[in-house]
This record gives sequence, structure tokens and C-alpha cells, in this order.
Amino acid sequence: MRLSEIAARLQATVVRDAEFVNLGFLFDDLPDKLIFVEAGRFVSAARKARGARCLLCSGELAASFPDAAGLATTAEPKLAF
Repeated sequence: MRLSEIAARLQATVVRDAEFVNLGFLFDDLPDKLIFVEAGRFVSAARKARGARCLLCSGELAASFPDAAGLATTAEPKLAF
């Protein structure tokens, strides 16, 4: 599935569109997963998360993920996830 396919339902804005296969948390060992980041204290872990392909975060945190294949912003990343 692509971020652009679900963005409207999540009330999210797609910054970079990409495909993901799994939903997961930061430390789940799954390939090509969509994760969320709700606070700055999780940025470092999210950038190192194995298998993370796409992520949801607030607009304020978006610049912290220049290398993410897929990125969407939303006011409430955890709820959207």
C-alpha cells in the first residue's frame, strides 16, 4: 500500500510517497514497515529502526527525516497510525 492511498483517511499530508507492506512499532523486526513518531525524543530511534520505510509524524518533526522513503505529516501521528 502507498501512503497516498491512505492519507485522506488519516488526515495526513504526504511529503514523500512510498509503498509499505507492514505496520510496526520502532523495535518490531518487520520489513518495509510504516511507523509513527509522536515526540522528538523518538527521532533518533526512528531513524535507526530496522525495516522502517514510511513514517507518520507531526509537521514539526518532518525535517528530522530527510532520508525516509515515505513521509506523511499529521497533527496526531499516534492516532492516525
